Amino acid sequence: MESTSLVISVKETQHNQYQAMAAMKSRRVFILYIIFVVYVTVVMLFIASMLFRSATSKNDGVKGLPRYMNEEEVGMVKIRGDGTLNEQLKIAFEKSDDNNDGYLEEQELADWIQTKVSEHITVGVKENFKVFLKLDKNPKDGWVSLAEYVALFLSSRGAKTEKELKREVKEQLMREKAEFFEIANEQNRLTIDELLRFRHPESSHAMILERVTQLIDTLDQDGDGALSEEELLLLCDPAYRPSDEETALFPVKSKQQMKALHTQLDLNPDKQLDQHEILVFVDPRHGYHATSDARRLLQLADADGDGALTLTEVQRHARPFRVIVDARHKFHQPEDRR
Repeated sequence: MESTSLVISVKETQHNQYQAMAAMKSRRVFILYIIFVVYVTVVMLFIASMLFRSATSKNDGVKGLPRYMNEEEVGMVKIRGDGTLNEQLKIAFEKSDDNNDGYLEEQELADWIQTKVSEHITVGVKENFKVFLKLDKNPKDGWVSLAEYVALFLSSRGAKTEKELKREVKEQLMREKAEFFEIANEQNRLTIDELLRFRHPESSHAMILERVTQLIDTLDQDGDGALSEEELLLLCDPAYRPSDEETALFPVKSKQQMKALHTQLDLNPDKQLDQHEILVFVDPRHGYHATSDARRLLQLADADGDGALTLTEVQRHARPFRVIVDARHKFHQPEDRR
């Protein structure tokens, strides 16, 4: 009897020891997992910081480009999203009217648009790091999967499943899924830079570089890696039929304007546009694009033809002037919340 009790006691002791070892092992695994998660988070934050510092330093002081903004500068030009559009336009009008004469001249409008685009690009780059860390959680592996992105898309619309979405929202999700697949790797995952390209291609240096490289490869007939005036003029040749993407990079139709633009962009000047010179121009922050936008808006809204805009003239054309409130309207459709 005592022998049996002793055996049972030994077995209970062994069982308790096994449970204790299993619990200890579980705690170790949990602690290692926590350490791994913290390590990945710290690494991602470090990489994000280095990428942003690299991005913001590359274009500082480059002729034709404003530098990236700091938080204080962003706060000074940012216009809050509350209030009616006309109220927001009034605030933007007053901020952009440099001489406070109650009129917006072309240069004032162009300067303000360039400032708002610079703000949008800066915020897009900064917020991408935060969004990446927010998305990369199931699992937290340094990648963003389609499932992780769709989960964020649904939650931002107050839905749990795609079936709950309205038709137009479902169509938007389908478009974004298609864009996701175009950029993602074979496992349908995105790196932090690819996420920026997906959410804000206008802010992605990799995206801009790829487009410029393709343009040079297409137009560079002598293979010197740069574009002469004659080569750039191919974009104005009806027989060439430039693609929509090429037209978007150089939105100039007449040969005379293209010649003038080639001279303007040739910073050396060596009568050739190298990759760097084209990259500077294609960047959305370049003053040429803001001036073109300002000129188009002025022609649209200047009812009395005096070459300047009053607040009333701006508010009469509120929708196209949303760009002076938030430059995201220049790059994204209203239903696109990325």
